Amino acid sequence: MFTILTNETVKNSKSIFAKIRFYIYKIIEPYPENKFYAYLSYFYNILTIIFALFVLLPALWSTSGNNPFIDWLDANAIAFYIVLTVDYILRWFISDYTLGKGYKSFFLFFVSFWGIIDFLGIFPIWFGANGFAIFLIFRLFKIIRFFPRINSAFILINKTLFRRWKVLTIVFINFIFMIFFGATLIWLFENETNPDINTFWNAVYMMFITMTTIGFGDITPITTGGRIVVSIFSLVGISIIAIITAIVVTSFTDELEEVRRRINKQNKLSREKLWKKYRSLTKEEVIELLKKYKISFPERQRHDQLVNIYITFLIKKENKKNKTDQVESVNANELLDQEQTIEINKLDSNKDK
Repeated sequence: MFTILTNETVKNSKSIFAKIRFYIYKIIEPYPENKFYAYLSYFYNILTIIFALFVLLPALWSTSGNNPFIDWLDANAIAFYIVLTVDYILRWFISDYTLGKGYKSFFLFFVSFWGIIDFLGIFPIWFGANGFAIFLIFRLFKIIRFFPRINSAFILINKTLFRRWKVLTIVFINFIFMIFFGATLIWLFENETNPDINTFWNAVYMMFITMTTIGFGDITPITTGGRIVVSIFSLVGISIIAIITAIVVTSFTDELEEVRRRINKQNKLSREKLWKKYRSLTKEEVIELLKKYKISFPERQRHDQLVNIYITFLIKKENKKNKTDQVESVNANELLDQEQTIEINKLDSNKDK
């Protein structure tokens, strides 16, 4: 019986077929739980990206016969396509674990972002559409997943844009409407007198570069009415861009605050549990633990302060292991530093009293 890969079945399944599929997953997908497989996955994905570049270079090269290396790549392109095709099949083979949607994953894989990109990458050789080889360049973005901080930043950006997609869509639609409205006015004022605006689409192009504040200067209004329209719509464009910027910045701020609250709550629960465990130790035992892990601490500290320093170290250490979301780990560490400082200041003030 075919076993769907989940965290539970991976641990308990005795099926050799399921284990083989899980080993394939550990090789071709980032797997930080095991250093050997993490490096193996890194090597495998780098290799597939190199093969993708080998296929892409001849397509981008203007002429053949001038470079022996390019000619060799072109002659052996079929071998690289076979490797990329096998990679595509293997990723589909383990899609139930990567997508986590059960049997539906094997169908959803074909419409997923990376599934579409990988398919467009292998499409040319089997269907004779060499122009699609350019999509192989998107494979370069896969390496981002192996750099936690960069990957976390992309995840944060996606969450931010998705949070405000309705508002951004409305603003974008209004922006497009204003471009065509302004282009219509420019066309009415300039089409008979301005040789650079001999079609309506030239007017649209001019209004686009005006409202985006690019202003190449290749097309300029020559009538008084056209100049007034351009002046007004340049201010409208600046306002719309400012609105978009404000929406995105606000969304980023909200997302970061939510991350901080979640991590603060998690760390607070962890701190309470650790406090119950280590508060029962004597001061000498806590000092031994601090020295064991080479944790610096001020002299003449109270017992509670020493326990708090050690607990902070443990939580920071645990957060550092979380390589799937380094943004949250960094925020957690900042919060812990603040919490420790506040706690020590409270203890010092109580001592002075």
